[in-house]
Amino acid sequence: MEVIVATAFAEMDLAIKALQLDASDIITKPLHNDALMIAIERARQRIQTRRKLKNYTRYLAQGCYEATREMVETYAYQDKLIDSSRA
Repeated sequence: MEVIVATAFAEMDLAIKALQLDASDIITKPLHNDALMIAIERARQRIQTRRKLKNYTRYLAQGCYEATREMVETYAYQDKLIDSSRA
């Protein structure tokens, strides 16, 4: 969920605090369609970016899991080869 703060006062402290609390945008009243549409587009882009990052992170985690599993299997196979060559 994204938050767009709409305020009647264009106070810099309020804007900074809202952005520190991860608001997507801050716009002043009276609301103008252009400003609102830009704020909504930024929020939409942030949502898309978070989804892509989540999917990419999941993809990387799966790749690490698969690589680790393959390395463990290879190590176990090599260990068995070494043990069988000693016999």
